Amino acid sequence: MKGFRRSSTLPELQSTKYGSDHRKSSSSHSLTGLSSNTDLLRALKSHASQSRSTNYSLVVQSILCCCLVLMLLGGLLSYSSVTTHERTARYHLMITREYSEKQVLDTTGVLEERNDRIPFAKPNLLVQATKALQFQEYDAVPLYSTDALGGAAVKKEKEMKKENMERLFTSETAESCPSSDTVRLFVGIASRASVRARAKRNAIRDSWLGDIVESYGNSVKGTFLVSQPNFKSQGELLNLADDLIDEYRLYKDIAVIPGPENYMALPIKTFSMMRYALSSTCQYTHVLKTDDDVYLRIGYLLDIIHLGIYHGVLKIQANTISDYTAKIDKIPKRKEATPWMTSMYLGKVDRNVTNTYPGFEPVRDPENKWYLSEDSYPDELGPAGIRWISGWGYLVSRDVAEHVWEEAQSIASKEVHQRPAWWGRLPWEDVVVATLLSDYTDLYHHEGFKAAWDSCKNDTVLKHLDNQAPLLVAGLGEQDRTGLWDKKEVVCSAGEYEPGDYNTWKRWRNSLPDAKTVGKM
Repeated sequence: MKGFRRSSTLPELQSTKYGSDHRKSSSSHSLTGLSSNTDLLRALKSHASQSRSTNYSLVVQSILCCCLVLMLLGGLLSYSSVTTHERTARYHLMITREYSEKQVLDTTGVLEERNDRIPFAKPNLLVQATKALQFQEYDAVPLYSTDALGGAAVKKEKEMKKENMERLFTSETAESCPSSDTVRLFVGIASRASVRARAKRNAIRDSWLGDIVESYGNSVKGTFLVSQPNFKSQGELLNLADDLIDEYRLYKDIAVIPGPENYMALPIKTFSMMRYALSSTCQYTHVLKTDDDVYLRIGYLLDIIHLGIYHGVLKIQANTISDYTAKIDKIPKRKEATPWMTSMYLGKVDRNVTNTYPGFEPVRDPENKWYLSEDSYPDELGPAGIRWISGWGYLVSRDVAEHVWEEAQSIASKEVHQRPAWWGRLPWEDVVVATLLSDYTDLYHHEGFKAAWDSCKNDTVLKHLDNQAPLLVAGLGEQDRTGLWDKKEVVCSAGEYEPGDYNTWKRWRNSLPDAKTVGKM
């Protein structure tokens, strides 16, 4: 019998017993281990049977692998195609039921780890972001409204709303506080839950708020405060909540305070800001109320407190002819007792171009940004003769902030006929705050607080940039950090007007497209 050669069609033989025996005889390639053709046929049949089994096993494994791949692809497609309605359903469970800390039950019954809480109403109170953006009555009383709620009804309402608050997913967290034994300043920066407002916040973080963190943390802490926005859908609410949580995780400098986010509800936002600062375990000695369209030079602001510097003083309530005709001489003055720890209400006294201060009266021009119609706000509502400090930036001592908050609570707790006629109807928060302080302290004017039309001299403390924020913030920050601003006046305008000239600024400002939507000056 001729020798059997390895066939290319049966490679498996190379690894069988027969293949191994065959390789032992390298000279003739004959199958010496097989005594007859019958033995050869038996071996071939046995090998064929083993090959078929191996092939079947490979086919089954291939089919199982394909099924597994298809299942994985289907799962991915299903996950990516989750609708807004399904996301809403999951979040609905999250915000309407109680769970153990950091655990949320989704629609499949699986517990997920989450960290979706943000400071709300108080610095050390963490609440689910979706709840913080919706729950507007944490402080129990509708602080600034015309609702007929007073006396015993207020007390009952307060207890009910406190109980509701306790049902929220909340927890206490330790605060990071300034360590100074004398001055601890809280900078409350009013902002909004929007993309445009986040651009402003980021510009501030990269400039003057960054300076606070790096160089003044022992005396100052700054926080952006947003109220509850009007969202059109549950999906929009979820997006806002996600954005705020991301921002809070990154910077730990943003919180939500109770109250609707609209221009006519600004007094509520200011009251909530005061309460936020006063409820802090840091025991702040001063509060700066400002907006996200300003540039602040924090070192100069602290100098005001430590050195007691101001440039004029006026009575808030103008009662006499001498009150109405009083002017500010703009000569630097100093308080006798320093640091200035009490009765401070300081900023830029709102005035007209004649350098007189007649006090508040409703604006009746329908095209004006601050227009109030006679029907909605009759003249007799007052508060007549009240002078005030512009709302884009004013500095108060703790006792002044406490007085504002306590007065607001006191008025809101009264029956409607016992409240001032303007309460709940006058939308301008700076005028409202001044009115609440009219029997408590005076207005202190400081030339370093610069309005949108003012030039930026080297003594600038706080500059209102208005619609030119955040465009100019980075440039001002560079000039401030290099020391150039300490030596000379710097450019702080990109508009076509003469710095320091209100009339040319007003014409330029009213020529811009947004004047048609927000109103003219």
